[in-house]
Order: sequence, then structure tokens, then C-alpha cells
Amino acid sequence: MIPKWFLNIATETLSYLNLSHNSFNNWEEAQFILPWKNLMILDLRSNKLQGSLVIPPMSTEYFFISENNLSGRVHTLFCNLSNLIVLDVSNNHLGGTIPPCFGSFSRYLSVLNMKGNNFHGNIPQIFSDGSNLMTLDLSHNQLQGKLPKLLVKCKALQ
Repeated sequence: MIPKWFLNIATETLSYLNLSHNSFNNWEEAQFILPWKNLMILDLRSNKLQGSLVIPPMSTEYFFISENNLSGRVHTLFCNLSNLIVLDVSNNHLGGTIPPCFGSFSRYLSVLNMKGNNFHGNIPQIFSDGSNLMTLDLSHNQLQGKLPKLLVKCKALQ
């Protein structure tokens, strides 16, 4: 369990938190939206976290939560994370459809990694002219349908 006292760490000054590569399986006190107001980098990858995907603070630029046991859908509150540069939720058990706002909610987004989950349906018609997206990995899901033609507007895509 991630101890409750972590939530009381100076919420105004914490900008980087790395708890990766441990064996945390949950929060001691249930969390949905994390409290740190100025957090820019949150790394929770390679743990044993279970339950729903937590929402990082709106200030977050880099959010790594891959290689856990998270399930459920990606909440639409992720659409409000306008500062995100990297979002990595890969190799969990997340499902549902990819929210339509993904690819256009953050003009800074350069890496979107959602591989190895249980997402289904179509890839939404996302990605605008001003997209900075460099890496998009949606492999190892149950996606279907046509590839969005707007992907060609991602000039930085590698």
C-alpha cells in the first residue's frame, strides 16, 4: 500500500514523485484524483497497483503508470490534463473505448502509449493540425475499424 502520509507531503511544493519499480498494490486511503497541485512528473510504473486508474493533478506533464494491474475505463477527466507531454498507461487491464478527446486534449502531448490493454472499438477521429504527437502505441488491444485519416496531420509522428 502507498502510505496515507504520502498524500500529506507538501502539496504546494512537490513537483516530482517516483515510486516506480516497487510492489505497491493500492493506496492506503482510496484515491481518485491525486492532491499534489504542482506535480509535474508522476512515475508509478512497474508496481502491482489494482483498481481504477487514478487521475493525476492537472499540472502533470509526465504520467507513467504502466506495468500494473489497473482495470476499468479511462475517465473523461483525463481530457482536462492540458499540460500532458507523456501519458503511458500501457500493460494494464484497462478497457472500454479510447476517449474521443485523446490526441487533442493537450497540444503538448508527444507520447501516448496505451498498448497491452483491453481497449476496443474504433480509434477516435483525433489528432489536430497542431499535434506534437511523436509516438503513438495502441498495439495489443482489440481495436478495429478504419485508421483515422487525421493521423497524417501528426507531422512529428515517428
